[in-house]
Amino acid sequence: MFVKTLLGIAALGSAAIFASPAEAQRWGGGPGFARGGPTQAVNQCTRAVQADLRRFGRFGQVTDIRRVNDTRFGYQVRGRVAVEQPRGPRVRLNRGNFTCFVDRGRVRDVRFSGLGNFR
Repeated sequence: MFVKTLLGIAALGSAAIFASPAEAQRWGGGPGFARGGPTQAVNQCTRAVQADLRRFGRFGQVTDIRRVNDTRFGYQVRGRVAVEQPRGPRVRLNRGNFTCFVDRGRVRDVRFSGLGNFR
């Protein structure tokens, strides 16, 4: 009986070590499901927006992050972007919005609006 009690206490102690609040927050949804945090999502979206603009031959800068929503598997980041568009010898600055979806720690989709004839 004494041995069973000791084994029970040892099992509870080891479970408490591995299931600490910091460990649960780090994983977000369980083992193998690292969501990251809202700051990481904003950084990833900023890089993805600028890379997407460069892919289409434009230089763009994220000017403002308006909202970060928590979704089921990650985050939705909304913000504003300023894009340089060459017009002959001059460069026109075009402003618009973007929505970026981060699921399970990866950027899934970037959508632009208000940029006119961007693509």
